[in-house]
Order: sequence, then C-alpha cells, then structure tokens
Amino acid sequence: MITVTSINVNGLRNINKLKELKYTYRSDIICIQETNWDDDKVREVREVWKEEIYYNNGTRNARGVAMMIRKDKIENMKEVYRDQVGRILVIEFKYRGVEFRLINIYVPNVEKDKRGCIEELKGLIVGRCIIVGDFNIKCSRLDVGKGGSFRWEKSRVMLMEVMREKGLLDVWRNENPEKREFTRRQMKEGKLKQSRIDLVLVQGETVSYIDGIRHQQNSFSDHDGVRFGIKVGRREVGGGMWILNAGYIEEEGYRKQMEDLLLQEKQWLGECLEQDRLNNDMGKRWEETKNKIKSLSIMYSKERKKNMRKEERVLREKLKMELSRADDEEGYSMEKYIEVKMELERYEREKCRGAILRSKAKYALEGEKCTSYFLGLEKRRQSKTCIHEINTKKGDIITDYVEILERVQEFYGELYKRGGVDEMSMDEVLECVERELGEEDRIWCDKEIEQKEVIAAKEGLRGGKSPGSDGIGIEWYKVYKKRSSNNTSRSI
Repeated sequence: MITVTSINVNGLRNINKLKELKYTYRSDIICIQETNWDDDKVREVREVWKEEIYYNNGTRNARGVAMMIRKDKIENMKEVYRDQVGRILVIEFKYRGVEFRLINIYVPNVEKDKRGCIEELKGLIVGRCIIVGDFNIKCSRLDVGKGGSFRWEKSRVMLMEVMREKGLLDVWRNENPEKREFTRRQMKEGKLKQSRIDLVLVQGETVSYIDGIRHQQNSFSDHDGVRFGIKVGRREVGGGMWILNAGYIEEEGYRKQMEDLLLQEKQWLGECLEQDRLNNDMGKRWEETKNKIKSLSIMYSKERKKNMRKEERVLREKLKMELSRADDEEGYSMEKYIEVKMELERYEREKCRGAILRSKAKYALEGEKCTSYFLGLEKRRQSKTCIHEINTKKGDIITDYVEILERVQEFYGELYKRGGVDEMSMDEVLECVERELGEEDRIWCDKEIEQKEVIAAKEGLRGGKSPGSDGIGIEWYKVYKKRSSNNTSRSI
C-alpha cells in the first residue's frame, strides 16, 4: 500500500517548516496547496526532498500547488497538465500495474473564480481519478462548525453537478455520513470558525482502491492534513465477484443512505427533464448509478464488518471464559456457554454465506461447518480469473501483466470494431423469414417502456438467485422498485 497526504500549508517558504511537514506526514505522496514557491525556492526544496517533485507555482505570496513523491513504490510518473495560475496540477502514475490519475487542486476564495476552476477541473476527470486539495467549498451543513455560515453558492451547485456527472464520491463523507469533523480552523473576532473544505474525491470503482481516510492535525497550518492509502491486491489473483448482501437491505442505516442516494438521482433526472437537457445515453447514467450503489454498499459493509469483528472478538473471549468456568466450577450450568456459542456461530454463518455466493458454488450442505471450504473455493476461483500468459498475433507468448492487458484490449477492439455489412447475406437470411409482426404488435413493441411495466417486472422476479455482473441482487430491485424505476425504464 502507498500513503497519500493532502494539505494546505499556508505557504512553504521556510525550510524548517518543510522539514516539519516531511516528518509529520510520512507519506509516499504529499500533495501541497498554497506553496508560495518560485523557481529559486523549488531548487532549495530539492535539497531537502531528495526524491521526485512536481510543481505548478503561483507567486511568492499566493497560490502554488506541488506533489512530493517517493520513487521506490511508484512507477511511470509523468505530469499531464498544469494550469496557468498555479492552482491545478495533474500527474499519472502506476502502482503494481494499475494506472491512476492524481489531481491536486487549490480552489480560489472568490466565488466567480471558484466556478472557473471547477469548470476547468471537469475536463480533467478521466480514468482511475483521485482528486485532492483545498476546495474552499462546504458541501453540506455538516461541514460547517457552530456559528459558521452556510449560504447558497453557485460554485457548490457546480461541484455537486460535476460529482454526479462524473460519478465522484467524497470519500471521507461517504465513510462518515453523519459525522461532524473539520479540516480548517480560524480565529475571527475572538471566535473559532471551523469547516471541512479539504476533500478527497474519487471516480467510480476507484473507491475500492482507497484504504482508510482520516484527518491529521499539525502545528504549522490552520488546515489539517487528509491522509489515506491506495491499496492494490496481488497481481496473480483475479478480482473476486462483488455481491450485495441482501441482509443489509432491511437495515435502517443502509436504507436511509440508499434512499438519500436514489433521491439525489431522482432530483437530477427531474432537473434534466425540466431544462430539456436529458441526453439519450441513460444506459450509461444507470451504470454510473449502479457504481454509486456498489460504492455505498461497500462502505456500509466495511463499517458493519468492522463492528461485527469487534463483537466477534468479545464473543470469543466470553466463550473462553465460559469454558474456563466449566472446567473450574463444580455444577456449572452449560446454558450460558451454549448461548455464547450459538451467537458466535451466527457470525460464522454470515461470513460463510457471502463466500458461498461469490464462489458460485452450486450447493451448500445445511448445518455443515463449511466456512473454510467456501473461503478457499472463493480464492481458487479468483486465481482462475487471472490470465497468466497469452499469445500475440505472431504466436509469441507474453507473461507481463501490462502487456497481457494491452493484448486483450487490442483483441476485443478489433473484434467489435464497426465493419461493412454483407448485403447479399442479409437478404438471403431475410428471405427465409416466413412470418411477420402485425401492425398492432409492431406498434406495441416499438413504444417506450412504461414505469408501471418495470415495476410489474420487478415484482414478478423470484428471489434467492445469483445476481448478474453488477452484483445487485433481485431483493434490492424489489425493495427499491418504485424509487429506481424511472432510471431503469429510461435506460432500457
């Protein structure tokens, strides 16, 4: 795993302050905003930071962004963009064969300039994109401390629109939906003003690579550092199949978060219809929504499993204690031991259930203690999904991970590229067709699918079946059949 820290340093012209930054945030990548560097200062900084530095300077008194990177874990680093005023810096790099795009941004304070900066950012969000920096925008009332203002701002609306359009998640807020924590503190007129304006935004499935995010205070800036990890699994094991745990659907905490997400999507659709700016690619939009559902479910699952592991440790300690009492106490009643043991088995069954679904096993024996078997089966299945070698066009065998991916992309690109149509063969096939649809049936088939038809189809689905490649099971579609039917019908 590599660690990344993002921090507004309020100017970094003092070398001792740079050394303190380096010591406080011992990260593989440090993204800095408001450096206030010039070319002379960059040369001085290189004497302290002996490794890679990418920078985009503003002036000696304002702006400037930079990235300080340790080279031992990260490969193929390159700068791909910098703006003209020292507010945006974009690099790309590879870590364990996976390519990422990292954007470091320092959004202005002035409202008009904020909007221009957000608009510029929008065009840079592609691929496995991670955006860090000081946004100078409070995304919700939870991001404002007591006594702080939360007035309407066009720049906030723009940022939310970009996040919806590009499928971006605020990672910290996603993991802490109800928590109030701040990254900037200022004393104004003897009063402490606090806000959370330092963000980490990630696109689509990139959130699965983010491992832990937290705010870390320091003594040299009025901003906290935002620290997180980027974790990429071992190459020789293919990706496991993610499947939504249907048990979460009925839980109040999950339902509240999911309803908020679907409400946001409904509002977006309504705004598009009112303003007549709904494009025809609703299928793509629905895929983005499913990615958000997946990301939300993963985050909820992580938090829930963390709590379950804690409870499981407590239960195991209780079980040991009851076993010890059974040995030491004469006439000990086993009822308490059985109660704790049954509770522990409930945790094991739930752990096993997910492994069974992901392993695609066709059967599971009721009452069999099969957790280790199915966990092993899941791992073996994952290892089979990884391609270890492949033939080139010339018949040569390649084993390099990146070259394999490039060859697969090349193969399918050629397979599905648009080609000419053989008119004679088409006519030959059509001449064999003996029956045709009547006019009434043709009109019925061609008309738009209605919302009530989608709801009826979802109600008729049978539960307990393995989901498709998106991992979202039938149970989810049944519970949220009305809330998701608009998007579903328009994407078909």
